[in-house]
Amino acid sequence: IRQPLPLTVKKLFRRRACPTWNPETFTGQPFLSLSWVTAVAEIEVLPILAEVRIKKITLLVDAGPIVDEAAARDALTEGVLAAVGWVFSENITWDKLMINRNVFQKYRLPSVREVPQLDLHFFDNPRFRIPKGLGSLGSTATAPALLSAIRQAINPDWRSLPVTRKMLDEALRNHENQLDLER
Repeated sequence: IRQPLPLTVKKLFRRRACPTWNPETFTGQPFLSLSWVTAVAEIEVLPILAEVRIKKITLLVDAGPIVDEAAARDALTEGVLAAVGWVFSENITWDKLMINRNVFQKYRLPSVREVPQLDLHFFDNPRFRIPKGLGSLGSTATAPALLSAIRQAINPDWRSLPVTRKMLDEALRNHENQLDLER
């Protein structure tokens, strides 16, 4: 989607009228208590440095009634930080079936400077009064949101993580060449 901000999206999910899950007969709908999340990543691409700066990550979570909001925020924040690491810095290489011995000497977690501003919102759906899990929602939603934001900005063709400075530099050069061709 190449439209200026703000983006507006309207979606509606209607659950089929299925009976609840019966583990004895293996009938019904087993996943009535799934949690839902949407993530938006606001980034800034710095072409001269071949760097992406994360300005803000917004999560909207529907996990039913939140029992402990502080713990929920901590879990989501940890997931977001893990995703930032996966996308930009963490790289584990394998040799046959073993992790390379020296990989953890170069293994870099996100620094304090790289921690983005987080905007966490909990959606309290009055139709579903069952608390649901949210442990991995921060990480599973943030990584694709970051890659989607980068794709919208410079349209790279990447098939692997982490996004390295070399990959960014090459994508930026390709993007500049594409812009030159369009002019």
